[in-house]
Amino acid sequence: LVAATLAQAAGNRLRVTVPDQGLHLLATLPDGLPPGAAAEIRAAAGVEAWLLSETRMAPGGPDGFVLGYSGHAPAALKQAAERLGEAVRTHAPAGTMARSLK
Repeated sequence: LVAATLAQAAGNRLRVTVPDQGLHLLATLPDGLPPGAAAEIRAAAGVEAWLLSETRMAPGGPDGFVLGYSGHAPAALKQAAERLGEAVRTHAPAGTMARSLK
């Protein structure tokens, strides 16, 4: 529900990866966004998420979000995913696609 809503609301500008196990998912942004775009998107959406750039031991790689989904009502998760997706669409140009994490 969350991953599909997020991908659709973002106009496919996010690559959403849902692990087989766990309580979090990853949503990576397209390359080429200006520094700080992920933080601006998170603030504009009003969601709590870790930035991928905040979780690395070394700089580099795609930016995006680590999103926890455990313990939240499905309706609240859907609304947050819609807000985050809309914020991504506002900040990422049309036609940009996120690359896979490797």
